[in-house]
Amino acid sequence: MPRPSLTDASDQQLVAWALGGRDGSQDAYRELVHRYTHAVMTVIYQVVRNRERAKDLAQVTFAKAFTKLDSYRPERKFRPWILTIAHNTALKYVERRRVDSLDSALVVTPGEIDANAMRSLSASETLTPHPEAAGLGAALEALRPQYRRCIKLRYVEDRSYDDIADLMRVPRETVCNWLNRARQELKKALG
Repeated sequence: MPRPSLTDASDQQLVAWALGGRDGSQDAYRELVHRYTHAVMTVIYQVVRNRERAKDLAQVTFAKAFTKLDSYRPERKFRPWILTIAHNTALKYVERRRVDSLDSALVVTPGEIDANAMRSLSASETLTPHPEAAGLGAALEALRPQYRRCIKLRYVEDRSYDDIADLMRVPRETVCNWLNRARQELKKALG
């Protein structure tokens, strides 16, 4: 039976071909990158809130995924696997930035911090946000990380409960419970 074209191949076939190391293995991985670039960028952007940084971190994600490709289990869906790597890459970047900013704050004087902060503010950041939007943002940030992630996957990315369960590597019932608790906490926080 002839080998299907790259665009017609399943993710599992592309992974197998990419791991095969024969002619076309790079093309197979390139097709995976092409299929998932938008989804990876979306997940990363939701964490870092910077398009250029999201592009850079997407490249890092695909490089990590390539080096870990042999750990991918073909009986599972590829999409949650690559998006988990993307999300973890973005979280590590944010955490590293927090540590770096804490370290730099310890070295400069308070006057320098205020001056630097004022220079870095863009015009859009100086506008007063709508009070309800600010309240919702604060309420979301106050949620447990797994609740917040469930909310974002369900209502921002419009994922199914099964997709969320696969992505977060928890049973579907856990996703249902987390979403229910998150909604209750948001209602309480927003009055």
